[in-house]
Amino acid sequence: MGPRVPIVNLVLIGANIATAFGLLLRPEAFEALAFSPANPHVATAFTCLFVHANTLHLLGNMFFLAAVGPAVESAAGSVRFSVVYFLGGLVGVAAHTLAHRDDSAPALLVGASGAIAACVGYYAVRFGGLHVPLTPRHRVSVFWVVAVWVVLQAAGAFVHIGADSGTSYWSHLGGFASGVLLSLVFGVPRTVAEEAKLAVLSRMHERSPGAVLASANVMLRNNPSDDEAWWLRVESLRNIGDWTSCGEELVGALSKGRSDPARILAKLIEIKALDRLDTFKRTIFAERLKNEHPDLARALLMSVLMEGADDAQRPDALLALASLDWEVRPEQAKVLVDELLSRYPLHPAANLAKVRGWAS
Repeated sequence: MGPRVPIVNLVLIGANIATAFGLLLRPEAFEALAFSPANPHVATAFTCLFVHANTLHLLGNMFFLAAVGPAVESAAGSVRFSVVYFLGGLVGVAAHTLAHRDDSAPALLVGASGAIAACVGYYAVRFGGLHVPLTPRHRVSVFWVVAVWVVLQAAGAFVHIGADSGTSYWSHLGGFASGVLLSLVFGVPRTVAEEAKLAVLSRMHERSPGAVLASANVMLRNNPSDDEAWWLRVESLRNIGDWTSCGEELVGALSKGRSDPARILAKLIEIKALDRLDTFKRTIFAERLKNEHPDLARALLMSVLMEGADDAQRPDALLALASLDWEVRPEQAKVLVDELLSRYPLHPAANLAKVRGWAS
């Protein structure tokens, strides 16, 4: 399925541009569409969101709407995006009105800034962990970029230097706050970043293993905890025949506590690299996984037995394997217990087998 087309966002951009052209034909309608804190009306609270003071004001707002709007609409859905946009705009109007209610001649309010600030607030919560380039070699999270923007808006609202610029900082702050709140209220099952990453991963499978490996390495540099990118690296190493690096990557992941150890161990077995993991750890993992993954636990324990009679973990592996097989393979379990008692009669595992009544 292709990417979702941000229909509402495109319609809003079109409506703002159409209103600007309409005002070129009828400039006298500007004051009728603008919102006046001295004479507030519900209708102008909406219409003012599509009216802009000048071309630079319009282009600036449309730039930000085009930048964050599609991501918010894709994450929230068209209906919720509309709620974020218009409610944010209305909250911005209300904030502007409250901030200037005591002014003798409050300025008219125009522009989609409050509505767009709501989209920025929503975006900041949903995608704050994404990193964007600050310089060719340095990246910063969206959270910090937005945090700087909020500080600048607050400074503009409280600190006045020189003549009034006409910018409604309180509208921006009110819209932003509503966007943050709606992001927490709505919530989404999958962020746009995740959808984009899945699309990238899907395209990667059509490329050569070397190219996929290079891409996976770049993704991991940006986000070392990205499990999907890490698995892509593991599969790429296997596909190019670098079994040594593949095995080292898997064993290292177990030591670092990367998620889904069962999948990692199964991959070690698949590439015949389980010998890279010492027998003590194999026995420990078998104990942890025996309830949810009994077949995997059995394979781990069998690999310990194959190391030879002198391996220190062999008695424990015999007992653990007998425990797994006692109900389902009783004859095989008895063979394992007999070996345990005959070869290692003084080992604690042999004593435990006797306590359990497994001795013949």
